[in-house]
Amino acid sequence: MLAIAIFFFVIQFIAAIGLVAVIVTSVVARLERNIVWTNFLITWVIFALSFVVLPVIGQQSGPEPAYGICLTQAVLVYGAPTLTAFSGFSLIVQLYIDMMVALGKRQSAASFSIRLMLIIVPYIVYIAVMIGALAFGLNHNIQRTLNDTYCDIKPGTYRSVSGAVVAVTLLLSVVVLGYVARKLYQQSRSFKNASSTKSLGKKAGARGQLYDCHSSSAYLLALVRD
Repeated sequence: MLAIAIFFFVIQFIAAIGLVAVIVTSVVARLERNIVWTNFLITWVIFALSFVVLPVIGQQSGPEPAYGICLTQAVLVYGAPTLTAFSGFSLIVQLYIDMMVALGKRQSAASFSIRLMLIIVPYIVYIAVMIGALAFGLNHNIQRTLNDTYCDIKPGTYRSVSGAVVAVTLLLSVVVLGYVARKLYQQSRSFKNASSTKSLGKKAGARGQLYDCHSSSAYLLALVRD
């Protein structure tokens, strides 16, 4: 069990450090990055850090952690998958807007208010899910999982709420991403010289695949708990 817990924590720390390095590098080097994309990375840092509360405070083994600390982590763990799922959906919506501009279907890029909404909405959902988890946890048992990786609420009824939010968000994201792929395919067939469309298509494919990978992980973690 200890080996599993250590491996789990190491993976989370590596993920968090790697993502922070990417964010810091883009800021220091003044690389042009869409703020929605940057926020997507930030939400995954939050996701990773949510699972390493116990080793940071030195309570991943031994007696059960203090009730308040364990409840706090359980709430964070239930909210984290919804945060990353919604930030991924925002990224897909931003990709759709970029596509419409590139194809001449839209006059300008997303306004500041739209980008702000794409950033804020995931955190609103995140906070709402955590408030629900807190209310549920205050009336139920809180304890470490069997492999001592993080704290969880028993029984795990509330996980279905978090999982349902992630599942619906993932479904919406797949629908929008599918529409983007379809439009790009139609556009590439309409014009012989479609270098800009092909370039955008490569971006769409890369970002879409990355999002699908991450969101699927969030979905599984939201549903599969010890």
